[in-house]
Amino acid sequence: MNENKSTIQSWLDKLQQDSWQLELIISSILLFIINSFDDKVPDLIMKYQSSEGFNFAFVVAIIVPILLFLKSNLIVHIFLRGLWIGCIGLRSISTDIRYESFDYGHKFDRFLKNNVGSFDDYIQKLESICSIIFSYSFLMAFHFFSFSFFITIFQSLNFFGWQILNNSILEPVLNILLIVLTISAILNFIDFLTIGELKKAKKFSSVYYPFYKIYNTLSLSFLYRPIHYNFISTKLGRTYMLLMLPYMFLLAFVGNAIDYKKYIYIPKKEDRSNWVIENYYDSLRDKSLIKDASINKLFFEENETIKLFLRVNDNEKTNALIKSLCPEITSYDRQPYTIRPFNTLRVSTNDDYYEKVSPEIHRSKVETSIDCISKMYEIAIDDNILDALDYVFYQHPNASEKGILTGININNLPKGKHTLSIYIKTSKEKNLKKDKIIEIPFFKN
Repeated sequence: MNENKSTIQSWLDKLQQDSWQLELIISSILLFIINSFDDKVPDLIMKYQSSEGFNFAFVVAIIVPILLFLKSNLIVHIFLRGLWIGCIGLRSISTDIRYESFDYGHKFDRFLKNNVGSFDDYIQKLESICSIIFSYSFLMAFHFFSFSFFITIFQSLNFFGWQILNNSILEPVLNILLIVLTISAILNFIDFLTIGELKKAKKFSSVYYPFYKIYNTLSLSFLYRPIHYNFISTKLGRTYMLLMLPYMFLLAFVGNAIDYKKYIYIPKKEDRSNWVIENYYDSLRDKSLIKDASINKLFFEENETIKLFLRVNDNEKTNALIKSLCPEITSYDRQPYTIRPFNTLRVSTNDDYYEKVSPEIHRSKVETSIDCISKMYEIAIDDNILDALDYVFYQHPNASEKGILTGININNLPKGKHTLSIYIKTSKEKNLKKDKIIEIPFFKN
């Protein structure tokens, strides 16, 4: 065991002596990649800021301070490594500084010997500084990415969780989970800024520990944790950490202050801005839920029909609106069901609805339901309201979204661009208002 450990140590010592070559190669390659990536960051930020649904822009935006941080550190690293290589070359000519050859006065001679010291000490300091800058650059980059990954998980739960658990009994659980994640992020950030002070507090450390575990697991920080603790285990590492923190915040502030004024005559990609929103087209949508409405495609030929799908959300707000539109409507008296993760093989599918309701009453209820639900919407093409549209209930194959489907004949429309407008009514106390307007552009060839 000891012999094996000694072999590993000797191998690592050898790699350590030759690591400066790898450092220079990696720094140069990374600088080249970062410089080639610089002009693409604004486009990425604008893309995700303007995208529908899940907001991923903050993750992309954090790339700016990361790139600034890495670029500035790598430039300094290459410069100091170049100086270090120059010193090594000079050392082959002159091993050390010969102060006696200067014949300076006593005060200058003593000052130089005390403050400049030997040439080998200077080379060793340069070596230490270069290694610290290189390792610290990657450590902080991993910290940045780790924080971004954690926030992405938080945002995903916040966005998709509410959609999946819409008005279900599990909503309080999601609320508690989001609060716990928020506290974990805040406490870990404070602990990072204070270089582990929360772990030193004897009484509080036990309370902090579970939050620390949650953050470290979800942020994948266990992948680089040994580097972090090795770095701050020495006085020199802690000193550099403290000195670099203001520098990081300065770069973050500078990155946040960069103003990208691209496409100043093109509106933001959003609804009612004459943009093609991919979520509204079956042929363009890519693995995302239909939010409110969808048509089959963007370009239509003569004698083709627009297939308009209107998603109906199953929540208290929608049910209250339907009840406001049709006070006489009655529900289908669905039997409640409970999901038991450890008993999934015993799922009851029995529904005694048809035992209570005759076929005639059922058909009447279906007609009443579809008539009431369709009243939530008003459809127009180029500001011309479409009357007498026929609807059927439809479960969309995109992601099994439920709603109503209708076909719109466009034979009488002239060729060119048209706008399909969908006015969605919302319930506000006793008044019904058309609060939401969706505009879907399409072309007839």
